[in-house]
Amino acid sequence: MHSNSSNPSARFILGSVQFGLNYGVSNTHGKVDAVQVKHILQSAREAGIVEIDTAAGYGSAQKVLGHAGVQSFEVGSKFSAEAFGPEPDGKALIAAVEHSLRELRVDQLCYWLVHDPQFLLKSDVDMAAWRAALDTVRADGRVGAIGVSVYAVKEALLLSKLYCFDVVQIPTVPIDHALWHSTDLAILAETYREVHGRSILLQGLLTMPINGLPSYFSPWLKQLKAWHERCAELGVSPVEAAIRMVSSHPHIDKLVVGVTRSEELDELVKFLARGPLASIEAALTDDARLLSPAIWRLEEV
Repeated sequence: MHSNSSNPSARFILGSVQFGLNYGVSNTHGKVDAVQVKHILQSAREAGIVEIDTAAGYGSAQKVLGHAGVQSFEVGSKFSAEAFGPEPDGKALIAAVEHSLRELRVDQLCYWLVHDPQFLLKSDVDMAAWRAALDTVRADGRVGAIGVSVYAVKEALLLSKLYCFDVVQIPTVPIDHALWHSTDLAILAETYREVHGRSILLQGLLTMPINGLPSYFSPWLKQLKAWHERCAELGVSPVEAAIRMVSSHPHIDKLVVGVTRSEELDELVKFLARGPLASIEAALTDDARLLSPAIWRLEEV
């Protein structure tokens, strides 16, 4: 369900975690300053990007976006389910929506995603109460779609049995074997109205030189070397390779991309226009210790 072929850039969703937090293993600049945020938003407008992704848990990101002015965009946000407990109240969820709207200075969210949906899979969660609360949010009319942001496709398939979620965000790392060889993504695309890919560069890891990597990543040097060597053979940067590979995936509708400078966004738009690239088979792995930044232990090595 790839959207808007006349404007390929509309498949990009501008990520904003860097606007509110020091994010990414390759990040040496810290948070993006307010002036640069405005430049990035202007580049996004000029490129035809229409959506921004943020979250209540991204530090000051929502406020930063609100100050910069995002009324001309569609903005989606995320919330913590755990904060509302096993038996949530619909009014409390609506209050959380209103808080995000106030910070963002917009009237509606195009989507509102559960940021920690694994909480909903806990045995003590009253899913009937959650369904009722989410239905209350849906009926309120200020949220266009309700969804989940997950770490694994199988988790998203389990969650789809609990509630009729519209949108799912999943990690789409180009060296993930399952991304190219599992049938689960096809099922996911039939189950959810829209599938967003995120963590395309694995928090920047795929762009870092092999000899500069923390020792934690030593077990996967073979795959990471294969990734860089094939990119060099193709004459493309790792960023370009990742964008062109993942954007060509038949079951990924949109890509969440984060940048720290407007020039980076301009580059991504050019890369997208250059068309598809095949996956790099020698670089593929199914090891969660590499593919899941949430379980990286960089400081212990």
